[in-house]
Amino acid sequence: MANASTLRMPQGRDPSVTVSPALRSFRRGDSRGSDISLWNWLHRFTISKDTGWIESGLYRRNFKDIDAIEPVTGPKELTKNDLVIVVMGPTGAGKSSLIQTVTKGPKGYDAGEVGHTLHSTTSRVSGVRIKFLSDHFSVVLVDTPGFDDTNRSDLEILNTIANWFQMIPDESKISGIAYLHRITDPRMTSTVVKNFDMFQKLCGRDFFRKVVLVTTMWPKEATPDPSELESRERDLKDNYWKPMILKGSTSFRYRNTEESAWTIFNHLLGIQQADDRLVLLVKIQQELVNEKKKVPATQAGKRLHGFMQDVVTKQAHVIGQLKVELVKSAGQDQFVINALLQELAQLAQERERARKEMAELDTSLMSSVRRGALRVATSFIPGPGSMSSPTTRAGKREDGISQADDPVLGTAD
Repeated sequence: MANASTLRMPQGRDPSVTVSPALRSFRRGDSRGSDISLWNWLHRFTISKDTGWIESGLYRRNFKDIDAIEPVTGPKELTKNDLVIVVMGPTGAGKSSLIQTVTKGPKGYDAGEVGHTLHSTTSRVSGVRIKFLSDHFSVVLVDTPGFDDTNRSDLEILNTIANWFQMIPDESKISGIAYLHRITDPRMTSTVVKNFDMFQKLCGRDFFRKVVLVTTMWPKEATPDPSELESRERDLKDNYWKPMILKGSTSFRYRNTEESAWTIFNHLLGIQQADDRLVLLVKIQQELVNEKKKVPATQAGKRLHGFMQDVVTKQAHVIGQLKVELVKSAGQDQFVINALLQELAQLAQERERARKEMAELDTSLMSSVRRGALRVATSFIPGPGSMSSPTTRAGKREDGISQADDPVLGTAD
């Protein structure tokens, strides 16, 4: 906890201009409750053990002061008094576990089965509201599915997450996002890379400063060689996470304890306090709400299309190799042949699924382009008694659409 010596006032400035009434009263020598008021003011600040920064405690929460916990079934239930934190990451990274660490207990809310395997137990976006004693602000923790869901396609997951962000009321805003990564993963698999890339496209660079990058699955007791896990953590910070950290993201360790969970959430709430007057939208919110784009035309939609294209290309190559192996295996052990046939059938099924997702993305994107092209074409057809240009000097067409916003004439991003 910070004390009076921790907070140094700038030299040569009048503190009465910038500090609270309690501190002004204290400096005037008004002893009527000033010592208590000053302590309450200082009590709002702490020194972060992770960043070394002085953090405001206005939005910080004490998990011991929880009054009630209730489910939030959809974004339309959010209010202006909700401080919303979204938890994202691959399947099995510990998203549900992180949330349930702070929501279980005498007044807790069991959100359902917690996934400890690579099989998804979160197939939809769900939230839980935590209310605190004598406080009109609540914290809403939002659980999201990963893009490697075992039951739904990546396109379905993207649409689910995008629709949730799009339906957030105007008076509500995202306080921050926690992205989770298993420290036990020995390497960055293609699935993990895909999840992280999609996450960055969903957030957008401007929102990176309101993101915490969290490593999970740390052992409760010291391992025989902890340097291996610490080396992975350094590699994440110095390579994969570096662009986000340079833009303001912070990294934390989740130790599967209430204290470490609330340290993460309170850091994001502290950032919300600093940015209270600045409304930052997640990138996909800007694209869907402000720019009126369809999901396939968003940065995340385009990135998913790129992933699908890579999958189809690689699977076509592997399928070709398997067919060659089948020809070579003719007359050999039937067990080997059956295994090859099974693998071939599975790859063909996955390839067809990826091609269908690509077709859906292409169809939606082309429909948007065709609508834009039709608007452009009809704008050049003069009406009765009118031969004026369809574009004004201000760059606005007569149909009220800015040229910069047009999917054909305007820029894509």
